[in-house]
Amino acid sequence: MLSAILAAALAQASPAAAPAEPAPVPPAPLPASDAVALFVRMCVSTLPDPAAFARSLSNSGIAWTAYEQPHREPGVGGNYWRAAQGELAYLYRRNADGSGPNPACELSFRTVADADQASTTATVAAALGLGAGQRDGAATRWETRLANNTEVRVTLAPADGLGGPALRLAMFAWRLPPSFE
Repeated sequence: MLSAILAAALAQASPAAAPAEPAPVPPAPLPASDAVALFVRMCVSTLPDPAAFARSLSNSGIAWTAYEQPHREPGVGGNYWRAAQGELAYLYRRNADGSGPNPACELSFRTVADADQASTTATVAAALGLGAGQRDGAATRWETRLANNTEVRVTLAPADGLGGPALRLAMFAWRLPPSFE
């Protein structure tokens, strides 16, 4: 159901993904505070509602360009966009127990020269009202509940393919409130 809503909303909000195109220009580095504010606006404030995400995408004032990307893991489907600020994805993932698919939203962004993951982790925690988080290899992870009662996992991890040092902020709705199931 969520997949159909997102597809319909995105068909109205953004142009269809273009076939293979020249390699994109890498995004400009973003200060952590700007990247986290963009993540909150695009992902935190819209999840798990795909129509709210589509409205946010359409009204963002950012020139997002849809593109095709092979999925990084089995059981994941979604849509992808690029802009000068980074790369954005709205995905559907299955839970470890096979339930779902549940929505996820990711923002990958280049970091400024003096940024490090520890300071960005602190920025994420402060912006979202989270604790210190749990380290999981190179990633930091938090689990929390959004105001709409969606239980989510937030992850900050290194990202590849953006033409320089980069991080990925991701939010996965692993338990939806009954109104969204």
